[in-house]
Amino acid sequence: MKQLKEWLTSCASYVGSNLSYTYATDMFVSQMPTEPPDCIALIPAGGPRIVGSPMEFSHLQVLVRHPDPEEAITRVTSIHALFDNKWCALSPTFCGRFYANHEPGAHICDENGHAVYSLNYTFARVRQ
Repeated sequence: MKQLKEWLTSCASYVGSNLSYTYATDMFVSQMPTEPPDCIALIPAGGPRIVGSPMEFSHLQVLVRHPDPEEAITRVTSIHALFDNKWCALSPTFCGRFYANHEPGAHICDENGHAVYSLNYTFARVRQ
């Protein structure tokens, strides 16, 4: 579990250094709080485990919430561009490739009527 937390923190640093999000202000890890209405959350997600593969797979769900659905989709587009089919070194320990499990699509509304989009990615890296 320690490695999962380190990976999520590395993902948050990657987002923060490439987009205008600040950890614990408008970007959260492992949960999406009810406030602020304009934020993202990076959440570990389940996925297939491939026994015997030389690769290690981690799965990430990114939730994007914004009161204005048009602004939400703009943010979804920038996050998707950051993660889809990208090779990156999140840290010396986490070097690999992100790829989308699906294209951005429909959103749900939270209890306050704000648009919430869900993006899901897989991070593949060589086992160490």
